[in-house]
This record gives sequence, structure tokens and C-alpha cells, in this order.
Amino acid sequence: MLRLSAMAFTCVICISLNASANQVLSDNSNLNNLVRHDPGNQETISPLQAAFNSVPNEYKMQIQAYLQDKGFYSYVIDGIWGMKTKLAIEAYASQNQISHLLTSEPGAKSLLANIINHYANEIKAKNE
Repeated sequence: MLRLSAMAFTCVICISLNASANQVLSDNSNLNNLVRHDPGNQETISPLQAAFNSVPNEYKMQIQAYLQDKGFYSYVIDGIWGMKTKLAIEAYASQNQISHLLTSEPGAKSLLANIINHYANEIKAKNE
């Protein structure tokens, strides 16, 4: 009889803990939804920055090197997104009359791929 009481007590505690855990999970889930959907809590990034961030680091440095070689970028080639990288890419796009590509992430990725290809072709030509 004592054993049955201990089991019953344990089951009541388990049920209580599960209910509390589910409530906490539910509360956290609701909190996450509020944070996720609150525009004031999200850092908004441009399509260009999103595209640049998706590029592997070695290619980010190639983009900067190419832009530096063409006179658009005059800072350290570090592969890090910053205002100077942003302005250099925008100036390159403007001079080449392809600024419209910067309005969407796929367009910006296309522009960055184009820069990477130009860089690779120039390196290849120098080595021949």
C-alpha cells in the first residue's frame, strides 16, 4: 500500500512537471513568435548585404580585390562587409549601369558572381 502511494505521488509530480514544462514551452514559443515578428527587434539587411554574406570568405576577398584593382575600393581586403565594401559595389554597379541588380538578393548574387568571374579571368590572363 505504501508502494502504491509512492507511485501515485510520483505520477502526480510527473504530471505536474510535464504540465509546467509544456506551459513554459508554450510561453517561450509565444515569446519567440513575438520577437521574431517584431520588426523593431530585427536587423534589416539589404539584398546586397544578404548576397555578400552568402558568399564564401575567399570570394568576398576576391570581390574586394577586384573592386580595389578597378579603383572602387581603397580599404583593407578582409572579406568583411562594411560601408566601404557596400559603396564600392554600388559604385561599380552604377558605372556599369547594372544598379537594378541591387534591388533583389538574386540580382545582387548575380552581380557578385559576375565580379568574381571577372576577377578569375583577369588572374588567369595574367598567368598566361
